[in-house]
Amino acid sequence: MQEEEWERVIDTNLKGAWLMAREVGSQMIEYNISGRIINIASVIGVKTSAKRVLAYSVSKAGLVSLTQSFALELAEKGICVNAIGPGFFPTELTQIVFEDAERSKRNADQTCIGRNGEMEDLDGPLLFLCSEASRYVTGQVLMVDGGFTAK
Repeated sequence: MQEEEWERVIDTNLKGAWLMAREVGSQMIEYNISGRIINIASVIGVKTSAKRVLAYSVSKAGLVSLTQSFALELAEKGICVNAIGPGFFPTELTQIVFEDAERSKRNADQTCIGRNGEMEDLDGPLLFLCSEASRYVTGQVLMVDGGFTAK
């Protein structure tokens, strides 16, 4: 991996989330608004493998720590900070794998549920973390991975 690629991934996944949470948190504090900040982490942030891209894994692991750090800083202001850790979902970056039935099945077989994620699978967890039902939840990463991290 070239240094420029490393910096691009870290800047996008970690620095971008830091800048956004910093700005949103500051505005929420300034206007005395309680609420939620939700980051998008990844299962790769807590369970990596040699076949994963190093910078992506490191950036998502950093995002897990960033989520916890902001949760500590903002809790007293009534702001809960959490993250969702998606497993294998169809995205622009994973399209090539989903187009290969064998590779896609191999990923699905690594989950307890036996299938890959569908975008709708993120709706409920996201709504939970944004709702009052999660008012006592902060600094957490909710893995939405079909049991990948449990295997």
